[in-house]
Amino acid sequence: MLMSADEYATGTIRATLAAVPTRLPVLWAKAPYSSVPRAVLLKRRDA
Repeated sequence: MLMSADEYATGTIRATLAAVPTRLPVLWAKAPYSSVPRAVLLKRRDA
């Protein structure tokens, strides 16, 4: 969610939504880029 919030803050969300006008595909596309690093960090912390 921070990635999307950053896009709104900087205004780059306009280009994203111009390319893909509906929000759900945008969220699905961004999900791996935010969840994979989070999973790696959590796994490393537990080890």
